[in-house]
Amino acid sequence: MARIKREPGSGLLAANGNTTPARQSRYSAVTPRSAVPSRPAPSAPSSSAVSPEETRGLRSDAPTVDTRAIAPELSVPSGTYDPDIVMMEVRPAPVKQEAGDDQHNRMQVPEAGDIDKNLKDIGQHLKSFNDTLGSLQSLGIHHDTPLPELILVGDQSSGKSSLMSAISQIILPRSDGVCTRCPVHIRLSSDTTWRCRVSIQQDYAYCPPNNEPITEADVTEHNPFPPWIKQSREVKEFKMVYNKTDPIDEIVRWAQIAILNHNRNFAQYVPKDWDLRTQEEKDPEYEARRLAEAERATEAKFSPNTVAIEVKGPGLPDLSFYDMPGVFRNAKHEEDQFLVKVVENLVRSYISHEKALILWAVPMNHDPETSSTYALVRNLHAQQRTIGVMTKADLLPPGGHTQWLEMLAGHQHRVGHNYFITSRAPPTVQNGDDHELQRRDRQSLRDEHAAEEAFFNRATGSWPEEFHSFEDRCGIDHLVKFLAQTLAQEFARNLPDLAKQLNEKLTWAKDQLARLPEMPQNPEYEIRKSLLKFTNVFQSRLKGKNFHTSWAEIADAFKTKVLDLKPRYRVIPEGFAMDRNGMGSSVSDRDSVFSVNNSPSLSAKRVRNFLDLTNDGPPFTPAAQRRRGENGSVIKVEENIASPFQTPSNTSAVAGRVPSKSLSQIRSLIRSEREAGKPGEVPYDIMEKLCVEAVKTWEGPLKTFLDHTMTQLRRELEASLNESFKDLKKRQVFRDAKKYTTEWLHAHRKRILDDLYRNYKLETTKVYTTDDKTFDRHRAHEAQMLRRTRHFYRWKHYNNDTSAERLEDWETMTAESKRKEEDRIQKEQVRLGEDEYSAELDLAARVRGYYLTAAMRFTDVTAMHITSGLFPDLIDDIEMYLDKAMGLVGGAAYDADVFVRLMEEEQSTAEKRVELKARVRRFDRAVNEIHELIKTVMQASAPAQQPNNQQPDMSMEDVEGEYDGYDGD
Repeated sequence: MARIKREPGSGLLAANGNTTPARQSRYSAVTPRSAVPSRPAPSAPSSSAVSPEETRGLRSDAPTVDTRAIAPELSVPSGTYDPDIVMMEVRPAPVKQEAGDDQHNRMQVPEAGDIDKNLKDIGQHLKSFNDTLGSLQSLGIHHDTPLPELILVGDQSSGKSSLMSAISQIILPRSDGVCTRCPVHIRLSSDTTWRCRVSIQQDYAYCPPNNEPITEADVTEHNPFPPWIKQSREVKEFKMVYNKTDPIDEIVRWAQIAILNHNRNFAQYVPKDWDLRTQEEKDPEYEARRLAEAERATEAKFSPNTVAIEVKGPGLPDLSFYDMPGVFRNAKHEEDQFLVKVVENLVRSYISHEKALILWAVPMNHDPETSSTYALVRNLHAQQRTIGVMTKADLLPPGGHTQWLEMLAGHQHRVGHNYFITSRAPPTVQNGDDHELQRRDRQSLRDEHAAEEAFFNRATGSWPEEFHSFEDRCGIDHLVKFLAQTLAQEFARNLPDLAKQLNEKLTWAKDQLARLPEMPQNPEYEIRKSLLKFTNVFQSRLKGKNFHTSWAEIADAFKTKVLDLKPRYRVIPEGFAMDRNGMGSSVSDRDSVFSVNNSPSLSAKRVRNFLDLTNDGPPFTPAAQRRRGENGSVIKVEENIASPFQTPSNTSAVAGRVPSKSLSQIRSLIRSEREAGKPGEVPYDIMEKLCVEAVKTWEGPLKTFLDHTMTQLRRELEASLNESFKDLKKRQVFRDAKKYTTEWLHAHRKRILDDLYRNYKLETTKVYTTDDKTFDRHRAHEAQMLRRTRHFYRWKHYNNDTSAERLEDWETMTAESKRKEEDRIQKEQVRLGEDEYSAELDLAARVRGYYLTAAMRFTDVTAMHITSGLFPDLIDDIEMYLDKAMGLVGGAAYDADVFVRLMEEEQSTAEKRVELKARVRRFDRAVNEIHELIKTVMQASAPAQQPNNQQPDMSMEDVEGEYDGYDGD
């Protein structure tokens, strides 16, 4: 018997060429929960008898529920119907080889011609094709390689949500809420057991600007979805549902709320299982309020990330598709106007996919001329890839069918795959409760399907007779069947190129992964070897001559700085001003007082190598030292003596130095502390205060000395680490070693600083020394140098000599020159007379003598704390500290996970490795899926065909395992 073939847009063509009425629905025996209103039945066909062949395309003429219920079973010859749909569970194909195996590179991929010749086998393997395609989409392969895919688009309120529910046979949100704010990927597959999995696919990160509104100007070609930024895909399992009666629409709404709160933990939005809810929580009003509040409080108002819904169950078509947010022109709030461009960009991006089949929903109660979505399709030249779906046929205005017939005939708004027509009106609710409309169940879906059948059979409503020639394109069953078949055909045609591209991408990802440093075979050995080497290298460096020679320069500089802070006293006679022309900054304490250059404890050469001692700061600038009286004479400006005991924290002296004092200031200090009636006495308290004031300046040099020491130690640590871990510098163990040794060195610095500061406090509390001999030597020398300098300027003042002549440096003079100078001074003193500031000079010498005695002691003890305390402690402590810090002692040494963690790469390399491994797994699984599909199809096509059975071209209905309509369970 010849097979029956139906052509789109026409009635059913029987074997004899006669056109027969539309096919009777499988829903003839389904009793809806709400009765479809009874309407007069159309006239019966003129033919009194209906052949079995004609029943294949016959749509039910039953006008009421009762007649539908008693419709007789038709006897159909065995050759007329294809076998029933084959039910099989779909599981991801296991990855049989490791990522490094090149099995898939050797996969035999059929050529395009082989696939084309076997297109008639697609019907037999429709489920396999669409399941494989759905698996590839779930893996995110469409982000790397174009895939055939169904994209459901339309303007707002175009009936897309009802269409989705009808196709997927699950209750989905139909409100104007959050469901329109992100894409939804629905994957359907026939199986013996019903279950639904809802997950969140995050391809973008939410990065809002700080307190700045987003405007239309922020939406650009390079930033199409602000403030969302592209990221590596993250898939989060939201909820598994095993009961058809659970409120799937609520779960989907919560999943979309979670997507709009990208930076929050998605788990807080997962609703409880129905059986675990309290009676209050089961109240629809309670859940509706919670959803409404959550939707108002979302971080974002739109997201390009996807809610994925995978449904398996009996009677489901093997199909997957994307539902896009509805395109609109005006936002509800002015500040959200940028979303118009954002949503348009999202829809545009999906429509632009070269392999995408566009499912355009256009409601029949609106003028298609105003469709913003169709304008996008036309602007992107995607009409040939478009399937039109006329929705809301039950709302078609009376007499408004002309333009829709023109579209069906291909005269207006042309699309490559013509149009289908649906009518998914919800059942009438007797109590008129709007909320009840939203709380639909699977029974209401059956009612909608039954109502649609009755509507297109003209049992209800007023479906115009003018659409009779397009009966085969009316109803959700015809649409779903066409979608599944067309999508499978497109996938089959693209299979060879897709397999080739995925193999190339898999090879590339493996190659890139192989270029990254691999994990050593024995991480524990490598780590322990490097740690042991580091300990030995660091200890050797700290014991080495080079380190101690380098550190000695730091210690010398510290000693030089401390000695340079010796208190200075101005001994130039009051009222005497020298001619500074040509002298620059040479007139200073070096000329007016004894300088550290003359100290018997330190050579002048070493001092000049480290420090500039020529300037004492402001007291020697002309503005600070001189002013002219009314008669033009130069008058010495004395410093304020109200607070003579200044500390580095409350003075403006250079580099923490105690400001120099004049002899007259010293005299004022003595008089302020002297007891009445004791002329000529110099109180001891004055000397102690001046000495303590001087040594308090050591705090700054002490910290500088310790900082320089620690810098030297850090250099040794870094050099030791770099040498010992040169092959592991990109591993976590190297980063941890740097981190822990830095913390370790900081802890030792704190400890040694405490010790050094305690010694500093001892020096600055009171004057104390038992080394009288050293003190007397320093005091005598300081007294000689102070009197020598004082005499030099007194003599110049006596002779009114304002020349720039300087006092010769005592340390550079020969013994003969020194003897002659002393003889000259004795003769000149006779003429000058006794110095009125002799007692003040003696006090200054005692202060400076003690300063030098204490300074030598302080610098020696400080250096000893370092050389005999810190360095040995570091040498002894380094090994055990690192072992403990890295968790390599106390039994952890045998824990392989510790060493694996320590062998991880640096952050950027680790992130690249994770990304590449994810790509390899994704491409590897995708190649496996295609390999198994090709293997199945080609093996099924291998047996020879019966010689006398000529197979006609495949039609929409001539398929085995086809979708046979809504199951109703």
